Amino acid sequence: TAFMALFEVAYGKPYEPKGPWAYDKAILDSLGCDCIHAKAGVSRVLNDEIVVYDEDAVRMRYLLEFAI
Repeated sequence: TAFMALFEVAYGKPYEPKGPWAYDKAILDSLGCDCIHAKAGVSRVLNDEIVVYDEDAVRMRYLLEFAI
């Protein structure tokens, strides 16, 4: 059995990095951003990735179970 969760994310103002650098909450606060949105082909990632530091901005919408 495998599980996959689908989430709703209220990410506010995203920061879009141009490369693979390390970021933390303090850096995002200084930039006036709420999360990181690394875009495929721009930020050296294969798929869009969103990093949210505030758990209150994320809500699980669905939990899927797969029989494999």
